[in-house]
Amino acid sequence: MSMTRAQLIVRAAVAGGAVAAGPLAARAVADIKDDLGLLEYLLSLEYVQSGLYRDALKQTSLSDGVARLVAELRDQEVEHVDALRATIEDAGGRAPERLPLDFGAALASESAFLKLANTLEDTAVSAYNGAAPRVESREFLAIFASIAQVEGRHAALVRLERDKPPAPLAFDKASNRQDVRTKIREYEQR
Repeated sequence: MSMTRAQLIVRAAVAGGAVAAGPLAARAVADIKDDLGLLEYLLSLEYVQSGLYRDALKQTSLSDGVARLVAELRDQEVEHVDALRATIEDAGGRAPERLPLDFGAALASESAFLKLANTLEDTAVSAYNGAAPRVESREFLAIFASIAQVEGRHAALVRLERDKPPAPLAFDKASNRQDVRTKIREYEQR
């Protein structure tokens, strides 16, 4: 059974105690915990995105082209969920559970849905941009970078469906956890 560096550090710290292993191990464990927190927060965002696409396919009257795009985006968002959950669990963390979602009027029409999809995809890009510089683990950074690029492509595709420029800014902004949580909170049913 192969083990990632993150798993090895966490298991060594648990087995020998972070204090006994020295300050380097204690810092490594703290870094892993911080990284796991970022992964958990981004997983919550991916739950909302995958749920939006799932619900739109079931509840919104979509043109054939938009329905094909939404099915593809849903499948990729589900893959993001699966990858983040596996990464968290492989590193010894516990992935948060998916909350029930309610998108309300955003599913009433194709244009309302696309507007929310655009907002959530832009939010995802800015969330990954904000989180990536804080990641300590190279293994975790690889998954962040991989997903962030795909989220950017998703945002461009949704923008094109809305007759909007695919990349309206030369540089994407970064969002912090609080900004992102505020944008998705209204759809999560706690």
